[in-house]
Amino acid sequence: MLTLIEKGEANPSLGTLERIGRALGLTLATLVDDKRPGRIRLIAPEAMLTPWRSEEGYGRIAVTGPGAVELWDWRLDPGDRYDAEPDPTGAYEMILVTSGCLTLELAGDRYSLPTGHAARFPSDRHYAYINENADPVRFTRNTLPPPIPAS
Repeated sequence: MLTLIEKGEANPSLGTLERIGRALGLTLATLVDDKRPGRIRLIAPEAMLTPWRSEEGYGRIAVTGPGAVELWDWRLDPGDRYDAEPDPTGAYEMILVTSGCLTLELAGDRYSLPTGHAARFPSDRHYAYINENADPVRFTRNTLPPPIPAS
C-alpha cells in the first residue's frame, strides 16, 4: 500500500492513513502537516486537510496543536454516517454540536446531541457520527491522543 501511495496509484482511506501514522508514532494530521513553531498559522477552509467527504458533507482537520491534538470541523448531511476505527487505548474525543442534532453511536449505545450540547468520550472503541434528521449537522471535534507512557 505504501508503494502505491508513493507512486500516486492509490487513494488510501482515512483508516489506512491513520494506521500508517500510528505505525510511525504520528497522528494523521502530524503525518501531513507542515508546522513552523512560534508562528501564527491561519488556515482557510479550502486549505484544510479533508480526509472524509460525502456528497455535501465533510470531516476536515481545521488545525493541529502540540501533542498531536487535532481540531476538526464536521458537516453531516441528512443520512450521512461516519464510522470510526477505534483509536489507541487512552485516546479521547470531545465534540460540540453547533447546529442540528447529532447522533453519537458509542460501543452499541446511541446518544442524541442537539445544538449546543457537547460530549467527551473514550475513542478506543467503535463509534460513529450519524445524521438521522432532515437538516445538516455541524460540529467541532477535538481528538486527544493517549498520554505518552513515562520512560
